[in-house]
Amino acid sequence: MRYTVLASAVLLLLLPRAAAGADPDVMSDLHVTIRTYDTSSLPPDARQAAIATATGILALAGVTAVWMECDAVFVRSTGDPCLAPLGRTELSVRIVRLPPKPGHAGILPLGYSLVDTKARSGALATIYADRIAGLAVNCNIDFGLLLGRAVAHEIGHLLLGTPEHADKGLMRALWSRESITDSPESTWVFTTRDARSMRVALQTRAAEQFAHAIREFLILNP
Repeated sequence: MRYTVLASAVLLLLLPRAAAGADPDVMSDLHVTIRTYDTSSLPPDARQAAIATATGILALAGVTAVWMECDAVFVRSTGDPCLAPLGRTELSVRIVRLPPKPGHAGILPLGYSLVDTKARSGALATIYADRIAGLAVNCNIDFGLLLGRAVAHEIGHLLLGTPEHADKGLMRALWSRESITDSPESTWVFTTRDARSMRVALQTRAAEQFAHAIREFLILNP
């Protein structure tokens, strides 16, 4: 019983304020850890540009991104954090190559996210680097910049917990040559509504992760 009382007190003190009904717009220090698994052999400058772009877009939404490169996961060294189960505030982004079938014409997906629509949550996204590279060339835009936008877009799906798209902003469905070349850079961000929903979702994940840690503590210290 002593441990239960102590744990409850700690939980009330440290649980994210959103769980107690605080305004998500005044919350700070919202972190999401993103593990990247690149099998596409991205050029280092494109990788850096993509991470910088995605980090900036998420920061504008009030979310701090912490990146963990897990490309050499096959090494399987003892204690490798890339091999640990994902925490509630961790996501995985795979960057792969998937060229279109010969003779294909029309719209191609640039990536996808696995989302549990009932739980409104997701943890794994996949990005098609070669398709984004081809679109970047067609639009005469920096590959790393466009890749970063695509990564942030898929992270948005995971945090929002929905495969649905918006009519405008970063979460728009159609990334055509016209929309990319004609839309100002300032429009390639999350809408105010989406940003707020992402913060609320991340606060909920953090609360769940902390509550899980408390339960584990109580199990190990009966």
